Amino acid sequence: NGLAVTQFPIASPGNLGVITILLHTSGQFIRARFMMPIPGLSGTNVTQNAGAAITYARRYALSAVLCVAADEDTDGT
Repeated sequence: NGLAVTQFPIASPGNLGVITILLHTSGQFIRARFMMPIPGLSGTNVTQNAGAAITYARRYALSAVLCVAADEDTDGT
């Protein structure tokens, strides 16, 4: 259908997120920013926490831009 999606990780003090861009071959696009606080988990690897947060942000930002329901999230249980 002439669509492409790109996502870029972004950060601000205490927050991580992504910018999601849905592009069409016509040149039109939709851009959305999804930010969330970085959880303060003790005794864990900060880099792994950041990677997990960015993965979570990418999943839910893409779901929102495409207006589709994401699979059930079992990571929080």
